Amino acid sequence: YLSNLTKFRVVPSHLILHMFKVCLDDFSGPNIENISMPLEGCGRFLLRSDETRERFGTMLALMRRKQSMQHFDQRQILLLENAYYQVSFSLLTRMMQCNPPERAPEQEKEHTPLELFIRHLIYDILAKKTIDKVLKLLRKLDWDDPIVQRALHKVFTKPWKIKYSSINLLAMLTYDLQRYHSAFAISVIGQVLEDIRRGLEQNVYSTNQRRVATIKYLGELYIYQLVGSSLAFDTFCFTQRSR
Repeated sequence: YLSNLTKFRVVPSHLILHMFKVCLDDFSGPNIENISMPLEGCGRFLLRSDETRERFGTMLALMRRKQSMQHFDQRQILLLENAYYQVSFSLLTRMMQCNPPERAPEQEKEHTPLELFIRHLIYDILAKKTIDKVLKLLRKLDWDDPIVQRALHKVFTKPWKIKYSSINLLAMLTYDLQRYHSAFAISVIGQVLEDIRRGLEQNVYSTNQRRVATIKYLGELYIYQLVGSSLAFDTFCFTQRSR
């Protein structure tokens, strides 16, 4: 309560500082708890205020020196550490915001005009009304060119890069293309199954959305009969065992 009164400047700052000084003079017993609670409650405020920053910083340094020289039980140590690091972490965060660490600028991947065209078709143009147009343009590509095959394989095996509602359209395109390029559809399905297996084994939290999109893609491929029932259900059972 006194900490909140200090932060709203109802109580003058020198009063809470005097309380800290009294507790530091007799740094033992109940004074450990008496200094921990206001330190946790208004320590950040005192450390950020121009009128109290220097004096309160000196008191914090004195408290740490006394803490290292005296013997406390586990409960007292926990109280002091929690209160101190709540204040010091706030100060460290503020310093890093003012002077962030230097790091090399991120380099964007360079794509060839052909890759940009394919990505534009799948990521920007693909929709229910334009799927036939996209299919015709994809079929006009030189499928004997390894560069074209590699670019198409990348796009068709990364369903998390398109809208979730468009994943079924990507599966529909794969179904339409497999009538003309069956080896391509087989390679896409194999990569999707491999991504699912690897994702479940690694179980990285940051790739959860990617795994959800890939499982959705597999389900859509099953609907279009590109994946057999036994393979689809074996994969889904594997996902349940891996939870």
